[in-house]
Amino acid sequence: MLSTLVSRQRAATLASINESTFRAAAAAGKTDVLDILVDLEPEITSEKALQELHHITEFRAAVESNNIQLANKLLQSGVSPDLKDMDGATPLQFAVQEKYEEMVAILVKQSGVDVNSQDNYESCPLLKAVVEDGSVRVVSSLVEAGAGLQPVVRFTKTDRGIGSCMIGMSSLS
Repeated sequence: MLSTLVSRQRAATLASINESTFRAAAAAGKTDVLDILVDLEPEITSEKALQELHHITEFRAAVESNNIQLANKLLQSGVSPDLKDMDGATPLQFAVQEKYEEMVAILVKQSGVDVNSQDNYESCPLLKAVVEDGSVRVVSSLVEAGAGLQPVVRFTKTDRGIGSCMIGMSSLS
């Protein structure tokens, strides 16, 4: 039915397709809808970039909606668990933040996943779990996978000497 609607209203459909269209379809777990959108070849970007957007969006939405079955399916198809969003956050960081225990356990077991990946704000999964009152299971999964923290001391130097000092934690990477 969707294919029929799309074919009848192709120009209007193409004009309305954007990244949020893919995200909405993926969040609903509608891979058939995503396939139709990809088949339309909307002029959002190149074929390769469109395919990457398709996978990123679908996987991200699966993690954000805590859809274990879809996330596993996409991971098995080769989607990278370390894809970063515009803030530099990985799906693992989101799952940790939302306390999605089973999703965290699945993500940390993926080959090559960076359990110490920092986002643009220098936050890492373990730091998020500890600071944001993460569950014991989330913290345990991260530590067992090799996540760690190290103390960080930063000094801001001014023309008069040291202006300020920040003490915090950072990932081991």
